[in-house]
Order: sequence, then structure tokens, then C-alpha cells
Amino acid sequence: FSYKLNAFDEDNDTLFYLFDGILQNYTNVLTGLIKFVPAENLTGIHLVNSTVVDIKSGADSKQFYIEIK
Repeated sequence: FSYKLNAFDEDNDTLFYLFDGILQNYTNVLTGLIKFVPAENLTGIHLVNSTVVDIKSGADSKQFYIEIK
């Protein structure tokens, strides 16, 4: 699984991409690129919370689900 989360900052500030849940350790915090190969025991539907933060503490969050078959 590979996916790039994209975000834009109106002030052109540096952005940091943060994830919790199943993708927490598989994301590049500077680019938003997720690279994830799930283990066989992770089948099912998983909720992921994503947050993009700029260096001036602006933030936006989204939730999405990943289904692993």
C-alpha cells in the first residue's frame, strides 16, 4: 500500500504529516508519503487519524478507514 497525503499552507510554512493507528510508523512526516505492507494478522477495517501541522501551530485533521483483506 502506498499513498501520498497532500496538503497546502497559504503562508507556505513547512508542513508535518502525523498519523495514528495502524499507519503511525509507516509515514514520512515531511512528505506525507505512506508506505505500508500489512502483516497477515492485520486483516479487517482500521480507523486512521491524520493531522497536518505547520510550524506556526496551524493544523487540520481528517479520519479515514483502511480495509486490509
